Amino acid sequence: VDTLRFEASPRIEIEQVDGEAALSGWDQASIELTLDGDAEQGVAEQRGDTLFISSHVALAINLPKGTIIHIGQVSGDLLVRELDGAISVDTAYGDVSLHLGRAEVTIGEVHGTLAAEQWMGAQSINETYGDAHLTRIGTAQLGQVHGLVHARDVAGELKMGVVNGDVRVREVAGPLVLEQSRGYFQGQDLHGGLDAHQVGGDL
Repeated sequence: VDTLRFEASPRIEIEQVDGEAALSGWDQASIELTLDGDAEQGVAEQRGDTLFISSHVALAINLPKGTIIHIGQVSGDLLVRELDGAISVDTAYGDVSLHLGRAEVTIGEVHGTLAAEQWMGAQSINETYGDAHLTRIGTAQLGQVHGLVHARDVAGELKMGVVNGDVRVREVAGPLVLEQSRGYFQGQDLHGGLDAHQVGGDL
């Protein structure tokens, strides 16, 4: 294990991580990067106001909560905690976990399970190959979900495109839009109304 420290940067560009990536917000005005290996297995370079990072091993980063982050590719799980800036991810090949944050999150592909708990920032996930579990969140837009969707305590709007599995939702304050569910749909306490275009199973 090797730990590197940097001055805070408003932006972080994580080009590639060959393993798990864990990002945690903290109150210090610095960035702490821990590699699950030696320093030669990762590259971190400051260019202007952006810190560029690439790693051939799993890594953990502690960083200021308001940092703007772009991630190209993570081959393992992606764990995000207590971040309030903006986060965009091209591809995560493992599971994605969002916990206790307010950042706006945009993700292209999640090849594992998506889990968001107490995440009040807007979420937009284009494609999820596993299941999606959303608990106590702000708003979410899910394009295609190949597994099932369970959502509870949604403060705003919840939009879903095509869900191959079952959909179970409870306590949604805003509008709920479902383009297509190939499984059953079960809803309770849908305060913002329901617009379901096609349900393959029971409703």
